Amino acid sequence: MTNPTAAIGIDIGGSSAKGGLVTPDGRIIAQTSVATADHDERETVLANYEQLIHDLLTQAGRLNLPVTGIGVGVPGYLDESGRAMIYGNVRCLEGFPLGDHFAHRFGLPVQLDNDANCAALAEYYWGGGEGCDRLLVATVGSGIGVAVMINGKLLRYTYGTTGELGSIVVDACGGKSAFLGGQGGLESVASSRAMIDAAATLQPRPNNVAELADSARSQEPAAAIIRQAGWWLGIGIASWAAIFAPKRVLIGGGVAACGDLYFNAVRKSAFDAVPPYYKPGLTIAAADLGNQAGFMGAASLILLKPE
Repeated sequence: MTNPTAAIGIDIGGSSAKGGLVTPDGRIIAQTSVATADHDERETVLANYEQLIHDLLTQAGRLNLPVTGIGVGVPGYLDESGRAMIYGNVRCLEGFPLGDHFAHRFGLPVQLDNDANCAALAEYYWGGGEGCDRLLVATVGSGIGVAVMINGKLLRYTYGTTGELGSIVVDACGGKSAFLGGQGGLESVASSRAMIDAAATLQPRPNNVAELADSARSQEPAAAIIRQAGWWLGIGIASWAAIFAPKRVLIGGGVAACGDLYFNAVRKSAFDAVPPYYKPGLTIAAADLGNQAGFMGAASLILLKPE
């Protein structure tokens, strides 16, 4: 009988990093997180990440659980070497060889991938996309990250990703600019950031999507903001469906806090707009793994070595 093993998965975001100790069957043995800020110096950010990894290695040691490597999901593209992030939203890490840095620091194999890819891998292996041969996973937070898996393999068209599907133009005439600078992109109207911006005049003003969802229980203006964002995401899904023909669309990220109010709006607009050929068999649902998907998928880079 072989001894159990685990991998460390790290999900790097703009304001925090989450990490977990994950086994090959998708069990989370331990998890933790650290706060960071995009304006922090690189040394400070790296020290926070290293402390997170150290804490997880310490817990693995207490359990006598061998750690086989470290997988890292980054909020951006990877360079040609696959060892550094480019065009991401943690600007102090732009071009920095994060994979080599962690490998040298901890003496373990390290694999990097895009954070949306990691979320899709986790849902495919252990979540709501398990076994689906045409899977699209959208992570909707301050931005919108999307990954597509066909027959268990990630589509890697653009710098190792499916592409910036959150930047497809849906409102060129009246839309605002989004993170990448495009005018009228989906992120500018359907992301959690877009919802909070639209809620600026509400009293009390919500600071995040969870607070907006709470307000929506008693304030119609708050509910209308959530429905509108869901409507826009449905338009995006209809467009993606005509390109990728997914059988299952899973939506994760902070918008999950908005519940049925949001998801019903998403489904209605998507099924109203999707070309009829792509509608039969298409399902749209909340992702299963919540905010654990990112680090679980990152761990799968080591545990399951996906293509």
